[in-house]
Amino acid sequence: MSDTNTKQAIQGKRYTQEEREALIAEFNLSGAAMTAFCKMPGKPSYQVFKKWIEGDDAPKASGSKTSSASSRTGLTLRQKFEATQATAYLNFLKGEAAELRTQLSAIEGEIQKLEAAQGE
Repeated sequence: MSDTNTKQAIQGKRYTQEEREALIAEFNLSGAAMTAFCKMPGKPSYQVFKKWIEGDDAPKASGSKTSSASSRTGLTLRQKFEATQATAYLNFLKGEAAELRTQLSAIEGEIQKLEAAQGE
């Protein structure tokens, strides 16, 4: 197969939704710039990959566009938001657990006082 035929075969590759999601996940974990990632063997072209990240290739319902990606990380604005929400929720839960421990300690103190008063 000549170089021209090889290039045409690569350019004509169709990716399933699962392959797209796997490549996007691989890119997000790689930490590489999108241009560098797309230059790796077996990866889609920059233009195609950018459309996947931005959601431009998905059918539009009511003409809305999905959030765009940051250029270096490949994380969509929604993914960034969800990551901050997860961190905020985790911090909230830690605070609630600390408050419950404080309340439990106070209740245990009351129990000890009552038991001591009954033992007298």
